[in-house]
Amino acid sequence: MPAALPSGLEAFAEHVIPIFRERGLFRSEYTGQTLRDHYGIPRPGSQFARSRAQLPEPVVARPPIEVAAAMGRQD
Repeated sequence: MPAALPSGLEAFAEHVIPIFRERGLFRSEYTGQTLRDHYGIPRPGSQFARSRAQLPEPVVARPPIEVAAAMGRQD
């Protein structure tokens, strides 16, 4: 904690900011949910995510034909 705390901040917030809000110089509500939204900064892509074109084809596991036949299945 600093040795000397600034004074007047509470009075400024109580008296000046409402005047700024009336004049449209200070917002009363935020437009987004995050700080990035408030400033209009786009969210960067994940360095770990791959695009669909880069993803390998899914592998479907099937039992060998001998095991399927022994189980009475016809594939």
